[in-house]
Amino acid sequence: MFDRWKSLIGNIALLVATITATALQLPAQDAAYLASINAERAEENKNLKAPDGWLSLVALEWIQPGDLTVGSSPGSHLQLPHGVANAFTLRSANGKVQLSAANPSLTLQSHPAKVGQLIEVNENTAAGLRWDTFTANLIKREDRLYLRIRDSSSPVLQHFHSPRFYPINPNFRFTAHYTPYSTPHTLTMATQTGQILKLPSPGYVEFKAEGATIRLEPFEAEDGSLAFIFRDSTSRTKTYGSGRELTAKVPSNGLKTTGDVILDFNEATNPACAYTPFGTCPIPPPANRLTIAHPAGEQRYHE
Repeated sequence: MFDRWKSLIGNIALLVATITATALQLPAQDAAYLASINAERAEENKNLKAPDGWLSLVALEWIQPGDLTVGSSPGSHLQLPHGVANAFTLRSANGKVQLSAANPSLTLQSHPAKVGQLIEVNENTAAGLRWDTFTANLIKREDRLYLRIRDSSSPVLQHFHSPRFYPINPNFRFTAHYTPYSTPHTLTMATQTGQILKLPSPGYVEFKAEGATIRLEPFEAEDGSLAFIFRDSTSRTKTYGSGRELTAKVPSNGLKTTGDVILDFNEATNPACAYTPFGTCPIPPPANRLTIAHPAGEQRYHE
């Protein structure tokens, strides 16, 4: 009897040890995958907290012919909540933007700003106009110039909370088939500033989900990767209503030949407009508005 109990206890101990080992010893490739996604999410968190991140945006002003005054003065065309009364004045004429007045504290590209200087389009904040806690950059969207202003003491930035994500779920990682277009193709998207973007699209991808074939159309990013602006049914409840962004590496056989692409919706992120009204985000084209749910990736921020 004692030997039977001893044997039974030994078998139970072995079973528990086996289960524990299985739970603790995650396959190396799975552990690496989880670490990779978590690293991307940590980077997203870091970028949002940065003094020049999306949460620091406080103004977006369309540059029109004539003068644009910027500062905390009530008489400024673009009035800011604090800082010097008259920071600077921009004069736009014949497609050029010039600094026509400047506070002594104003710098441009880290050097004292000089009246008469031309302001070039440059989205690198280090190359912008700086004063107090503000940075201003001239940006271009299609045929329009805008002045984008960031404030490192923005209340939105100061009250930052970490972005929310769905738990990582490998079931939302798909191997999609990539098909290049035989002739040049343009992806047309409206933006939240009312403009129309026309971006080169090298091809389309298809994958199976919920028993259906899903097709998405990307545009080609600067590094040759594929960038998708999409919306799915989670946008009604849990994710940003206007859609999210997803990037994928260059297809397995390049952009000009059929091949495979990994689409991992765990990597889906919010566009700038999910955090600020001063973004210039594209709206998903009709082809990328999915009726099924992809509960993976980043959720709504303002909830």
